[in-house]
Amino acid sequence: MIFDEERYILCGDQFLSIYYGNEGTFEESFLAITVNQAIDEDNIDGVIEAAVTAASILIRYDPFVLGGPDLVSKVKQITRRIRTKEGKIKINSAMITIPMLYNDPWTQACAKAHNNPPYMGIIAEFNGLRSMEEVITIHSEATYWVRYVAGPGLVGLIPLIQDRPLFAPKLERIRSWTPSRTFGLGGNSTSYYPFEMPGGIPLLGRLPVPLCDPTKSHPAFQERSSICNVGDRMRIAPITKEEYEEIEGNFARYEYSLQPGVFEHELRGG
Repeated sequence: MIFDEERYILCGDQFLSIYYGNEGTFEESFLAITVNQAIDEDNIDGVIEAAVTAASILIRYDPFVLGGPDLVSKVKQITRRIRTKEGKIKINSAMITIPMLYNDPWTQACAKAHNNPPYMGIIAEFNGLRSMEEVITIHSEATYWVRYVAGPGLVGLIPLIQDRPLFAPKLERIRSWTPSRTFGLGGNSTSYYPFEMPGGIPLLGRLPVPLCDPTKSHPAFQERSSICNVGDRMRIAPITKEEYEEIEGNFARYEYSLQPGVFEHELRGG
C-alpha cells in the first residue's frame, strides 16, 4: 500500500494535524501510531503533547519554541524514517476480551421503534448468510483493532484477523436514539455507542459493562476513562441473557479481561 494521502495541516499557531490516509485501514492506523510513538521518543523540543486517533495525529506545540513549518519538517523526517524501516515495528498493544449479548432485547426494541427490520437480519442478508447465528459466529471469531477512542467514549474497531469479514450498509434513515453500551456495524467497522444517542448503522448487540466511564465508578477506570487505547486488540465473547444480567448486576465486582502485550507489524509501502 502506498500512503499517498499524507497531509499536514497547521491549525492556528499551536496545533498541527497530520493525516495518513482516508480509507480507515489498519495500515494507515498503524503508521499513525508508530509515528506518534517516535515523536514521543524523539522528545522534540517545543512539542507539548500529541494524540493519535484513526489515521491521524494531533500535535500541540509551543510556537515560541518551535515554529509550525519546522515541526512539519521534523515530522516528515520521522515519517520517512518509519516508512523505510526494515523489519517489524513493535508497539504496546493490550488484548481485551469484552462480553456481549448479541441480538439483545434492547436493540431489537430499537429497530422496532424506528420501523426498521431486525438489525441482525439486515447484516445477515447483506452478507448472504442464512441466519443471525452465522453473523454472531463470524463476528465473535474475529480479532479487532482499536482504531479510535474519541470524544465522550466513542470507540471504533476494524477486523485485524478475520477469515470472512462482515459488512453492513448504513440505514436509509438515521434513528433518533440508540441504546447505550451497544455495538453497531457500518461497512466493516464495529462502532461503540457509549450512551443513548442517534445512529445510522445496524446494531449487533449490547454490553453488560461500559468501555468508557468518565465518572470512574469502577476500579478499572481510576487512571483512565477508557478501558482501551488506540492500537489495542479486542475479542468479543458472546453471552446469554442470564450471563448479561449477572454481569450487569454485579458490575462493581466485575474484572475486565485485559492482558498487556506487544504487537509487531512490518509496514508496507514507502
